[in-house]
Amino acid sequence: MNTSRWWLWTAGLIGALMVMLGVGNLIEDDGGPLYGRVLFAAVLIAGAALIVAGIRMRTDRPELGSRLVAVGVLPGASGIALFWFPPAVAVGVLALATSVAAFRSAVGVAASAS
Repeated sequence: MNTSRWWLWTAGLIGALMVMLGVGNLIEDDGGPLYGRVLFAAVLIAGAALIVAGIRMRTDRPELGSRLVAVGVLPGASGIALFWFPPAVAVGVLALATSVAAFRSAVGVAASAS
């Protein structure tokens, strides 16, 4: 089983960026409806909370922790849709790579436990 955990660091970075983007979107009035901005911020902050919970849970239940991280970074992958803003695309690609690595780790942990 591959023990590389590079994706834990990228997950933490993506979680911090998601919180900053969610709060920044609430503060900055972009002309969109308030409920849309609140919903967007809630989804991003919930994803970041899943990342934090997953990283903390990896010590006791590594399979569940990896799955929580993998699901938590998925909202960050929405940056791929912003093809006109390359940094957002880079974060989106990193989020997808992190999610795949976390799911692979969860499967590896489950396979080694059997």
